[in-house]
Amino acid sequence: MNDELSSLQSLLLSPLAVIGAGLMLAQILGLLLHARGIPKLYGAVIAGLALGTSGFGLVDAPLIALFQELFNAAAALVLFEVGRKMDLDWLWNSGRQGASLVAASVLRGVATMLCLAAFGLGWGEAAFIGAIMIAVNPIIFSSMVSDSNASGVATYSSANMVGLSNLIALLAVGIALSWLKSNDVDAGAGFVQELSRQIFKLAMGALIAVVCYGLYAAATRVSRAHASTRPGILLAALLMDLGLCSISASSALLSLLLMGLMLRNA
Repeated sequence: MNDELSSLQSLLLSPLAVIGAGLMLAQILGLLLHARGIPKLYGAVIAGLALGTSGFGLVDAPLIALFQELFNAAAALVLFEVGRKMDLDWLWNSGRQGASLVAASVLRGVATMLCLAAFGLGWGEAAFIGAIMIAVNPIIFSSMVSDSNASGVATYSSANMVGLSNLIALLAVGIALSWLKSNDVDAGAGFVQELSRQIFKLAMGALIAVVCYGLYAAATRVSRAHASTRPGILLAALLMDLGLCSISASSALLSLLLMGLMLRNA
C-alpha cells in the first residue's frame, strides 16, 4: 500500500505534471477572473504564487533548471511573434511617431536607472535593471489587447513599440551585462573584452537568423509550398535556429525576433 502511495505521489509530482497543472490552473483562474471583468493575466500570477516557492513550493529552482532550455525556447518564440508584428515600412514612414516610440523606450530605461541609483543601488546594477525595463512585456501587452478586444492605430503602433523596445533592450542588456562582468571581483577580462563577447553573441544570433530564414525561403520556393503547408517548414526553420543558437551560445532571443521581423517584412 505504501509503495502504491509512493508511486502515486511521484507521478503527481512529475515535473511535466507540475508544469501542466500550473498551466491548467492559470487558464481556469484566468477565465473565472475574466468573467468578472478582471484581466486573465492575473490567473497566471495567482497560479505562480500558489505553486511557486511562496506557496506549495512545487515550482522551485531545481524544476526550473531542469526545463531551462525549454523555457528559453519558449521565451525566444514569444519574441518571434513580437518580431512578426513589426512593420518596418510603417516605422520608417511614420516619421515623428516612430522616433517617439524609440525615445519612449530609451527614456523608460534611463529613468529606471536614475531612480534606482538615487536610492543607493550601484550604477552597474541600476543600468542592468534599467536595460531590462526598456522592454515592454509582450505577454502582458497581448493579454491586455485580447481582454479588451483592442484594435486600431493606437494598438498597431503599440505592437510596433513592443518590438522596438525589446530589440533596444537586447542591445542595452548586452552593454550593461558587459559592464557588470568586467567590474566583478573575479573578473578575468576588461569591459572591452566582455563587450566584444556580447557583440559576438548578438552578431552570431543575427547571422543564424539570416541563414535559417534563407533556408525557409528557399525551401518554400523550391517545394512551391502552399500557405497551408508552410507552417511545417517554418517550424523546422525555427527549431534549426534554436538548435544552432544553443550549440554556439548565441542570442536566441535576438535571432528569433529577427526571424519574425524578416518573415513580416520580406
